[in-house]
Formats: sequence, structure tokens, C-alpha cells
Amino acid sequence: MKQKNEIRFDATARSVFRCAGRLQAGTSVLNTAAAVLRSNIRNDFLNPTYILRGTGQYITATGRKIPYGPGSLMIRMPGVLHHQFHDAGEYVDKYFAIPAPFFQALLEQKLLSPDRPVIDAGLHSWLVARFDGLADELAARGERELALSMGSCFGFLTEILLSVTVREPHYAEIREGASLLEQNLGQRISPAEVAAKVGMTYPNFRRLFTLHLGISPAEYRIRRRIEKIQSLLKSSELPLKEIAATFGYADIYTFSRQFSRYAGMPPGEFRRH
Repeated sequence: MKQKNEIRFDATARSVFRCAGRLQAGTSVLNTAAAVLRSNIRNDFLNPTYILRGTGQYITATGRKIPYGPGSLMIRMPGVLHHQFHDAGEYVDKYFAIPAPFFQALLEQKLLSPDRPVIDAGLHSWLVARFDGLADELAARGERELALSMGSCFGFLTEILLSVTVREPHYAEIREGASLLEQNLGQRISPAEVAAKVGMTYPNFRRLFTLHLGISPAEYRIRRRIEKIQSLLKSSELPLKEIAATFGYADIYTFSRQFSRYAGMPPGEFRRH
């Protein structure tokens, strides 16, 4: 990712931890001569990270690589497994963390999506000042006032996400389309039908959907189906043939082939693991 214009900021490492780590704020600093990969990150809290210096990739559990750089807002979502690759050199970010229920609220309002963990917020001095101000506030609060700091962090993140939806055309329609694509995964529904339901032409819907979420509508629906099947394989003893039929596959061979492509192993092996 191309480096953007620099702005001034305090690059001193800082960490403020409250509520046994479920409420945090501060500045992360990393300087390495070689690239670094942080593997298997899975938080139990919502953790927005505003990147000010350095480049790299957010890598999803399925291997999708999403580049980040100065001005990116990388959002670590609770329970979402991922990896982070840092290019060599200096890396600086501002961050905070709040309990997982705040994530559910933003998810229900369609302001966040697990398929879009990196957002271009742009490099702005006022954003830096707000992140630093939240860390100062958190450090100064008494124990009985910590809910106020949670509210400040949640409100600030909501402001950023709302500003993104205003800047990006048809964001509400795209999120509605994503919601429709997640429903009735065993039935046939084409992305073109979903586009019509949200009042868009299919070419425009597909272009904007891919721009916002990083994958095509068809790919999005397949991934949601595979995730649902993975959950079913973990929690039930249903025969693979019955699962294949439930999710609309013509036969178990077609099912196994697509599952292996996305999960990295056949469904039977996934269940054994």
C-alpha cells in the first residue's frame, strides 16, 4: 500500500488497561529490520486500530490478504481469527478496546462487517487527537466511571463508521444485500435477484459490493454457507449426504469439492479434527 502524507503525532508507546484488559487504549510501536507475522490472533473484545506509520496485511482465517497502511482503520472483531503481517520498518498505531457487546450493536446496525476488517479512514490530526484523548480519559477515570469511557469509545467509533457510510454511495443497499445473501443458504438465490431486491442493477451492485466487502456477492454467499456447514459439522452427527442435500448441493461429491476448496480439507476430515 502506498504511503500517505505524514502528520505529526506522539509515537511514544503507551498502554492503559482497565477492567482486566477488556477496556484498553494507547499507542503501539514496532520497529523491525525484517517483516513480522503475528499469527492466530483472536480477541474477546472489539479493538479498532488506527494505523499511522507502516504497511502490511490483515490476513483472514481463510487466507484473504487485505493491505493496510497509514490512514487505515483496522478493526479486530471479537471471536474472529486472523493474522497480521507487518512489513519491515517502523509501525505505529493508536488503538482502544471495548467489550464484545458493543460489536454486536454495530453489527446489527450494519456499520461493521467481518468481511471488511480494514477501512480507509484517511490520515487526520483530529482522529489522532481523539484516540489520544480517549487514552487520557481512560487513565483518569475512577472505577465507577469506566462505563463513561466505554461510551466515549463506542460513540467515537460509531462517528467514524457513519462518516464512512456517508462518503460511500449505496452503502446501506450493499449491507442489505449482504444480509439477504446470508439467508436461506440451502435455497437458490442469485446475486442478480438480490440486486433487484435492493433496487440496484446487478453490474453496479456487484461492483460496489466487491469494493466495500472485498469479495463478489456470489463468493460472499458461498463463504457464509461453508461457515454454516462448519458449525453444523462441529455440533451435530448428521450424515454428510444429508448436510449436502440440506444446503442445496446436487451430490456429495460437489459438496466435498467446494467445501475442500474453502476449508482446506474435506468435510469428513474437518469433522474428525
